[in-house]
Amino acid sequence: VLIMNKVTVKVMSCSCKMADITDEGISLVEDLFRRRQPMPLDVICFIQPTKENIIMFMSDMSGRKPLYKKAYVFFSSPVLKDLVDCIKGDTSVLPRIGALREMNLEYFSIDSQTYITDQERALSELYGDQQRILVHLLIV
Repeated sequence: VLIMNKVTVKVMSCSCKMADITDEGISLVEDLFRRRQPMPLDVICFIQPTKENIIMFMSDMSGRKPLYKKAYVFFSSPVLKDLVDCIKGDTSVLPRIGALREMNLEYFSIDSQTYITDQERALSELYGDQQRILVHLLIV
């Protein structure tokens, strides 16, 4: 089972086809914000690290009867420390997490050599101090 939100569906759609996903053994892809039935299976969550998404994820995995057996969570961009602390603080959710990773994959492929991102700090994250030089070259 693969759970995604609106943005990560777009990211995934730019990167692969549904056939690629099913070829990897994923039989069901669902929206994080749609009502879902409990399943005795592990789930892969590819979501943006927003407060709303994390609240939805935690509601899926908390309580006596979580929706899934174990969750492998992959964030599409860097996650804020207070959101990680929120997850760590829920003792019913924490043991049900098999992985919690930042993937930094929030980009959209335009063609085989071009992509765009909505990340405000993309240049500084990629180029550090050379960001100013690069911006100057792009503007000139």
